[in-house]
Amino acid sequence: MASIATPSPQKGRPALRRKSASPWKTKKVHPYGPYASTPSLTQNLPEKVTRIQLPFSLRNSNGGGRNVAKGEFSAIKTVFPTALSTIYVYPYLVVRVKELPPQPWPTFIGDIPLWLTDKAEGGIPLDFGESPRLHSSLEFTVKGEIRDYHVPAPDTIWEVYNLVNGKGAGVDSIRFNGMRFLALGENEPAAGWRNVLPTRINGYKMGYIWGRSGKKEHAFRRNLPATTVKDDSDYRSQGEILRPGVLVEGLYKMEGQGHFSSVITTSGVCVEGPGGEKRITVSRYGFPLESHQEVYHPSAQPAPNFANKIGKVDKVFGVTDIALVKLEDGLSYAAETFSEHSETGLPFNARPFRNLRDPEGLRYGDSVYMNTAVNGLCEGAHVDTDWKIVQGPGGQEAHMEIGTFLYWGNGQVGNLFEGCCGGVIWDESFDVIGQLHYVEEADSHDRKLSYAPSFLPLIKEGYQLSSI
Repeated sequence: MASIATPSPQKGRPALRRKSASPWKTKKVHPYGPYASTPSLTQNLPEKVTRIQLPFSLRNSNGGGRNVAKGEFSAIKTVFPTALSTIYVYPYLVVRVKELPPQPWPTFIGDIPLWLTDKAEGGIPLDFGESPRLHSSLEFTVKGEIRDYHVPAPDTIWEVYNLVNGKGAGVDSIRFNGMRFLALGENEPAAGWRNVLPTRINGYKMGYIWGRSGKKEHAFRRNLPATTVKDDSDYRSQGEILRPGVLVEGLYKMEGQGHFSSVITTSGVCVEGPGGEKRITVSRYGFPLESHQEVYHPSAQPAPNFANKIGKVDKVFGVTDIALVKLEDGLSYAAETFSEHSETGLPFNARPFRNLRDPEGLRYGDSVYMNTAVNGLCEGAHVDTDWKIVQGPGGQEAHMEIGTFLYWGNGQVGNLFEGCCGGVIWDESFDVIGQLHYVEEADSHDRKLSYAPSFLPLIKEGYQLSSI
């Protein structure tokens, strides 16, 4: 099996490793005490120590969490010897330590997301936005159901959107994290909005963020596709079955006559349309040169090896990050997780995906997974959902684009996702939720959440998970 070159933690110096190796891998004797996670019966164990199991669980049966009790703090000290205090700030257990341990840090502790900090004050990884009123409340009700820790239906979010904008907010994005709403708009409304806009909807608090709309988040906070990651295995000549997580290359721009630069992204899942046509999902931002929408396997050369062409983009879904590729004849594509292959050519620990999943009903705090040639098997948490309202061209009716925000720990995250745009995200039942689009730039809390647009547009058009 050919090895591939991917970025090492030291920028600019690629490291050779096999296909499912992960730069998140820590020493087998890791620094986090006796409560490390044991292998899961349903998911393979990520190579990074992502989950610290305590003698007790901090997660409630309904999906919420709690702080560490007084008599339980010794277990936290066992994992983090310099721990000073803990506080539960939904959905995170914030652990304050005197001295931060070596990175990477775990993502979960006691079954809830972990936020590790050495700051004496602040550092809580949440943005509550501005509240209309500090000392009084304007409460409103919508008909749709809103439940703690669950993703509401799109019709319910349309009600919230129409209610807020009907009072002059002018927002274009609604977010819900299972306990509170955020509305994002590009321009702050006229003076007096604090006396008009809702402070609560169906009992859930509502905050507002101005000057940082969903459009700007997409345009300016998205990580550009990688230009250095390489997965240059010769899949075609080896007769391998392609699968989600394989790196793909697209042309970026012409550098001169006959010369191109390129970008690297990650392949998604195979889907079958209502007419029987089969396509592969990819990140549309990985193929920015409109006159050249061909899809290649990366090569060791600075520009694509045109003999490595595997397909061509032939459909995009609005302004989402999702595009579809028609593969070249004779290529096969599996409906299973990315994995390393054994010497016999069979994949190690590849697990079949079940379905494309509608995000409605997902629970906040639940585990999500990703596996690519770049970062290996990773485990994160679903912590927020975004409903972006997009006005149709030429006066067409507005539509809603849904995506999830995912938390992978607050250690060094961003560079470990270079080249992963288009990589699929799935849940504990192996249902595919969407694909990675970008990792947030570090904000004041250094959260670095990643954003994954939902595959709901494909589901609505009748696409189903498939293989070739």
